[in-house]
Amino acid sequence: DVQWIDNPMDYSVDESRKTDFVVEIKKYFPSFDSDLLKPSYTGIRPIMDNKDKSMRDFVIQDQKIHSIPKLINLYGIESPGLTSSLAIARYVKQLLE
Repeated sequence: DVQWIDNPMDYSVDESRKTDFVVEIKKYFPSFDSDLLKPSYTGIRPIMDNKDKSMRDFVIQDQKIHSIPKLINLYGIESPGLTSSLAIARYVKQLLE
């Protein structure tokens, strides 16, 4: 799930969203016991631009960009990056060879 935040230091879990999850889970697992669903953790998924959808593609940075050998930065990988994950992995492997 995704929830836009204004404060990148806010890692709190919004427990009021549990109902939304339960409704969706019960669509394919009707006997789901909602007491089993517990909040776990949050994280921040970087994207390149949350306003301009044409600028949401991912970025791969290597030594040519930041001058640090063997450091590969992968930024903003959501769809289509997740769909392309195997191709990205092959590309990163080539960069490290």
